[in-house]
Amino acid sequence: MKLFGGNRAFRQKTAGLNHRSQGTLSVGDDDTSRARGAVEGALDRAVIHAQSPTLRVALCPTRSGDLFDPRELGDGTIEKLLLEAGHRTDFFDYKIGYEPVMSEQGLTIAPNRDDRHREGANRGAVVVEETGLMVLENNVTGLRNRGNASSLGLAIAEQDLETQLNRAFSFANALLEVRDPYQRYSRLVCAVGLFEISYQTLVANLPSATESFTVPMRNDGAECKLDPRTLSRQCPFGKHA
Repeated sequence: MKLFGGNRAFRQKTAGLNHRSQGTLSVGDDDTSRARGAVEGALDRAVIHAQSPTLRVALCPTRSGDLFDPRELGDGTIEKLLLEAGHRTDFFDYKIGYEPVMSEQGLTIAPNRDDRHREGANRGAVVVEETGLMVLENNVTGLRNRGNASSLGLAIAEQDLETQLNRAFSFANALLEVRDPYQRYSRLVCAVGLFEISYQTLVANLPSATESFTVPMRNDGAECKLDPRTLSRQCPFGKHA
């Protein structure tokens, strides 16, 4: 078992991002630099304050201009697209109710307050801005019903981390295929982080509730972030049904 304190386990598990990326960012590219600044700032802003280990993915097209019409963000058009893409890719859970909120950040789709801590559910949330900046959040514990260390919030399964990362990319891919079928916004900058870590450990196999399990020293507010990367939609970064 490895703690997140050294970031190594999380980096190893998300190494697939590098296989799908176009490499490090070009400092001389103004649009890329703008997108990098956007995702770096967005990655530090919680979509919802879940107070449990949260995977957060920020994506922004390098092409300038509005991907989402401001009027459509407020009239229900984009809300419908988000919900359809979320349910089609399992980023949103049918067991949970969702509510839209318009704010200065953009359009947010998040679980109802009563469902934000529901166990055995995937509690995805997303905020999108006019520029196409997307911030996606997912829980990485509590995905199963009671009876193991994940449901108790003591451990994060490698499989769950990978599943949630794939769901986030699949959701973004599905949304962009509908919104931008001709791939005018073909390159994106991506940043990934894991937040609200306290004493959780990344494990290959979850111990059951009856097995002994050593809880590491508490470290509230710990986080792990990967450096932003560029991604190409021509080299798919997610799969969806």
